[in-house]
Amino acid sequence: MVIQRKRTPADSKDDQETTVDTNGHSNSNGHSNTNSNNSSNGLPRDESQESIASLRSPSANVPPPMYKAIRFFFQICLHSFYGNVEVEGTENIAPDTYPAILVANHSNSLTDAIAILSTVPPKSRSMIRMTAKDTFWHKPGVFNYVIKNAGTIPIKRRKDYDNQKVDNGDAMGALIDSLGTGSCVCMFPEGISRYHPQLAPFKAGVAMIASDDPKLFSTVKEERTEAIQKLTEQLESTVRSNLLDADNWQTVRVGHVARKLYAGDLGTRISLGQYVRLTQKFVAAFGQHKQESLKEKQDLERRKQENGGSDGENSDSLETKRPIKMSQDTALKIDELAADLAEYQDQLDFYHLKDYRIKQGKPPVKVLLGKLFQRLLLACLLSTICIPGLVLWAPVFIAVKYQERKIRQKGPLEDNLDEIAQYKLMISAFFLPVIWGFWIMVTFPIALFTGPGIVVLMWLTIRWLEDLIHNAKSMLSLLRLLFMTEDTMYSLRDYRHELESRVQDFAVQFLQLPEDPEELVKENKTKKADSGWMGKLSGSYFSIKRRRRKDWNEVMRLHDVSHYD
Repeated sequence: MVIQRKRTPADSKDDQETTVDTNGHSNSNGHSNTNSNNSSNGLPRDESQESIASLRSPSANVPPPMYKAIRFFFQICLHSFYGNVEVEGTENIAPDTYPAILVANHSNSLTDAIAILSTVPPKSRSMIRMTAKDTFWHKPGVFNYVIKNAGTIPIKRRKDYDNQKVDNGDAMGALIDSLGTGSCVCMFPEGISRYHPQLAPFKAGVAMIASDDPKLFSTVKEERTEAIQKLTEQLESTVRSNLLDADNWQTVRVGHVARKLYAGDLGTRISLGQYVRLTQKFVAAFGQHKQESLKEKQDLERRKQENGGSDGENSDSLETKRPIKMSQDTALKIDELAADLAEYQDQLDFYHLKDYRIKQGKPPVKVLLGKLFQRLLLACLLSTICIPGLVLWAPVFIAVKYQERKIRQKGPLEDNLDEIAQYKLMISAFFLPVIWGFWIMVTFPIALFTGPGIVVLMWLTIRWLEDLIHNAKSMLSLLRLLFMTEDTMYSLRDYRHELESRVQDFAVQFLQLPEDPEELVKENKTKKADSGWMGKLSGSYFSIKRRRRKDWNEVMRLHDVSHYD
């Protein structure tokens, strides 16, 4: 979501208006004239104060060299670390010289910044200012140095100061002045980075910055406070509507199972955006029902206490996600469907099989043995050709595993997944140039050839590892099918067929999805992954292009991930 405070050089302060469109973009003409004293505390200016002061300089909107270098480096990291990245809605980003606040959820600290800086087109915004905790400015380190010199805004957090009251007046004042000159600032209103199925409540900081202009918000304290609260709720609702948002991971899990049964055959023929929105519909429906059930239970208890008093009207923040109001019978059916979907996924996890294996049934023993033999030969070949590249990658893998083990000892895994992902990126970014430079020196007489050769070999090794893991996963599935009894397979197939029928009815009647899921493929406006000779090459082994996945949720593990907690 983007809040834009639009202006042109010819605009005057008295000619201002605000509009909010259906996409949640707030536009206005004018700029802020709020100022703040940089040294109000009387202390010597530290590095964080210097970063704040730079926001008010005439060149505040000119990207520093470090920012351009980081953006280029982040683009390489993003497309190397993640197999597929899709960006939608870039046309909604205000161009340079138009003040804007970019609002995002915050599930991964470093990765979120990488994704935003790498995917927002430079032709739309030459620079996006990020915010970060001010402790980065008080500690040495390469990572901290990069943050400090990339135009980042330091923000104090209470948790970093023993939960004492902190003063961000200087930062907020400078930030507002920077917006007045046409800056674009990215903020995370959740205030924290966390791995959780539900969006954290938004803090009012973004709305308070937008309310700085008295032409847009009332100067009456009560009215201004109410307007800030409403804008914060609108921001939270808009961001939430684009996420897989639920109060627990089990709801997300059930939503994925329902999506597979409804449109599992589509695979990656639908875009990643369509995949997320389709899953979101099921997650929202199951999650919405649980919220309604809780509200109804609370209302019932209140009415009992009031001896039959009126229960009144309850607002529903997810009402827009649900096209049809749930009846009591529908709610009961959804409860039963969710429980049966969870049980079916439990069965798949127990046998370590994918849904499409159950749909296809058990092939004849001769066919299974033939496929196993083919994959065994392929596994031997891939393992052999991976060995030289694995020698080059060994320092990275060892360092990542060592750091991951240390992080896991800090506490629950879900609290540290963000830090693990962050260190994977940082360690790879550090070691890869070192590895390349080391082997260039070792092979200096032929460095002209080994220079590009090492890069190609390391990349192809990752590609072959993808194929090797996918091949090994397929071998394990075939082995389990080989030893599975016919009765067990028939039982699972019958159960799946019955669930598929119920999910289809639920999707069409309640979610108003098309009866034929193939209609979604026709709506896919993104570039097809299999178009042209490069697309055909990507579907084969030994290609330099990333392997095309059968499903967007596929991971480089021997077992599929269905539990997210």
